[in-house]
Order: sequence, then structure tokens, then C-alpha cells
Amino acid sequence: MLTKLKELTGGNESRMRVYIDMYKSSVAEFEKDLRAGIETNDLLTIRTTIHTAKPIFTLFELSELWTLANEIESNIDLKQNLDAVPTQATALLAMMKKNLKELEA
Repeated sequence: MLTKLKELTGGNESRMRVYIDMYKSSVAEFEKDLRAGIETNDLLTIRTTIHTAKPIFTLFELSELWTLANEIESNIDLKQNLDAVPTQATALLAMMKKNLKELEA
């Protein structure tokens, strides 16, 4: 899970911790924004929030999260399967929290 991060930081533990801490704080902000979008059914907020998180998914090699984020974005962009978007977004958030716990272990 941390291969790209190790490459980016040269394996420096303290630099890796900086990125992990950034991910941790981004999860909190992501959750706040995503929940607001879900509660108000604001698809633009959901899409923007999810799109903003995708580079983090790439950095931490979270391909399952990236794939789900991309699917949500596509559903919104193509105006298809919109009923599933809140459930998908909630699942994405749960997956992020799970990955965060794994990173902190």
C-alpha cells in the first residue's frame, strides 16, 4: 500500500508520517464535505469532494477507492444511476476510514 509513498519520500519515516497525517486530516475534511453533500443530495458537492480525493487514493495506492470514486463521478457526469450515488459515497467514506486505520497501525 505504501510503495509509491516510500518512493516519494525515499523511505524516510518522518516524511512518510507527514503524508499519512495529511491523509488523516483530509479524511476528516472529506467526511464533513461528503456528508453535507449526501444530506442535501447536492451532487456537485459530492462530485467535487470525491474528485479532490482521487490523487490521495493514487498516492496511497488505494485503487479500490479510486475505482469507486471514478464510478461515482461517472454516474453524476452521465446522470445515470443517481439513486445509487449516496450509497456509493457512504461506502467510499467507510473504505477511507478503514484504510486510515490500517495506515495508523
